[in-house]
Amino acid sequence: MFFKKPLILLLFTLLMVSCDKLFEFSPYSAYVPNWRKNTTEQNLEKLLANSDSPDFKPFEFTLISDNHLFYDELQNAIEHINKHQSADFLIHGGDMTDGGLIKEYDIFQDLMENLETPYFTVIGNHDLLTNGRSIYADMFGPENYSFIYNNCKFIFFNNVVWELNFAEPDFRWLRNELIDRDQFTHVFVIAHIPPWTDQFFLSYFYVYNLLMNDFKVSLSIHGHHHDPYEYKNDTLPDEISIGPNLVIGAPQKNVYRKVKVLADTVLFETINFVE
Repeated sequence: MFFKKPLILLLFTLLMVSCDKLFEFSPYSAYVPNWRKNTTEQNLEKLLANSDSPDFKPFEFTLISDNHLFYDELQNAIEHINKHQSADFLIHGGDMTDGGLIKEYDIFQDLMENLETPYFTVIGNHDLLTNGRSIYADMFGPENYSFIYNNCKFIFFNNVVWELNFAEPDFRWLRNELIDRDQFTHVFVIAHIPPWTDQFFLSYFYVYNLLMNDFKVSLSIHGHHHDPYEYKNDTLPDEISIGPNLVIGAPQKNVYRKVKVLADTVLFETINFVE
């Protein structure tokens, strides 16, 4: 009886040492191993390695968003894209996670590794929960960034308001990214929150759409809402003429989007991946 308690403690210690997967980490951990870091930079290197000319040529990209915890549906969408699309890359419109947890980010990255094209992400409001913002920074990189491909500019913009204590999105940064608009055949802006929704103050709505209008953005791309649709508000003043606004839709709705970029226009299509 004297040795019973120490023996149990010893056995428990040995169990914990031998079962390294039993308690791998806290669900609130923000630790990202080196091999999972800088995903955006790595994908951009892959994309640009296949583009040997700065001049425009037609191309396609795919869009998906808001998978949250619908991992089976996300996997089905990836398999369909691999099989049926010839896109150069994929853009994810945010809410890769549901609670901003490290395990959710890990599962997302594991699934996206099966995609046969590079992919790029914009941060969503759910991705900012718990330690999600820190995880995103390590795993993907800056929240606001841009790149140029086939003489087209892609601008990724964190416009989340509620989960950031109603802080104003960095419109100064966005405007600086749009200043050189005339150098490009097309400019695309990707931001998770559709600016006409209740998460945006009216003043933010006007600022965002004035920028889209003044710099003739080809397509404003959003997630957040899970049904795919396009938005046009004809009640706005004449000086604010909203261009094409595309809401991607979510895998749980069995959809993703395909965008075809031509010299003088941009065409988009909703793809149902349930066959």
